[in-house]
Amino acid sequence: MLRHLERRFGVWLLGGLLVALPLGGCQTSEDPAQGGFFSGLSGLSSGAYERRLQSRQAELVSAQQSQTGLRAQTERAHAEQAEVKASLAKNEREMQALQNDVQRLRTQLAKERRQQKAGQNAVGEMEREVEQLGAQLALLQKAPGLSDKQQQERLNSLKQRYETLNTAFLQALE
Repeated sequence: MLRHLERRFGVWLLGGLLVALPLGGCQTSEDPAQGGFFSGLSGLSSGAYERRLQSRQAELVSAQQSQTGLRAQTERAHAEQAEVKASLAKNEREMQALQNDVQRLRTQLAKERRQQKAGQNAVGEMEREVEQLGAQLALLQKAPGLSDKQQQERLNSLKQRYETLNTAFLQALE
């Protein structure tokens, strides 16, 4: 009987070794896509899959927060762009209005020269100043690279000069 047990034990031992040897050479992986059955069992029992899942969820939350931040930044940029466009359009309207005022003053000066109500020198000087004002306004309308603020400052300066010329013209008529 003892021989029989030894033999059975030897068979079991040999069978266990035959099963364990190929399995001992198996490499386990925490990545479920790369691991096999035993890697899956190992990952489940060690908590590796749960840690991997939590890591991926944290990455997702981080990416979503980044996306939200980028969307907000894009919206701010669009709002700023709309403000700049509106400001530029306002400046262009003001420049056109000033251009019309300068043209009207030119016409009035030419009419006055024909009627010679004001002194010849005064009208001639005003005409030169109006032409200079018109030229500066034309340059401002074509000036590339000026910021909105710079454009507005120059426009305001030209408006003041126009008001001074217009006042002087009206006084010359009196």
